[in-house]
Amino acid sequence: MAAIITPGTGSHVTVYHKNGCVQCMMTMKQFDQMGVTYDEINIDNEPEYAEMLKREGYMQAPVIKIDNGATDAWTGFRLDKIRGLA
Repeated sequence: MAAIITPGTGSHVTVYHKNGCVQCMMTMKQFDQMGVTYDEINIDNEPEYAEMLKREGYMQAPVIKIDNGATDAWTGFRLDKIRGLA
C-alpha cells in the first residue's frame, strides 16, 4: 500500500478495521468528512495484521496508528483524537 499523507500534518494515518464494526465505520466516516486521508487495512481479510496488533497489545478495533516521526495510536472511536488530526 502506498503511503498517504494527511494534508497539513505530515502524518501517515493507518486504520486497522474489521467487517461490520460500527466504531470502525464511524471512524472512517469521520476521517472522510474531515478530509483526513488514511490507509485502511481490513484485519478480517488480512489476519496477519490482526496477529501483529494482538502482539502489540491491541484487543479492540479499530486501531488507528499515526506516524509523524513518533507513532501515536489509539483504539475505538475517538472523536477528540480524530479532530486533532484535521
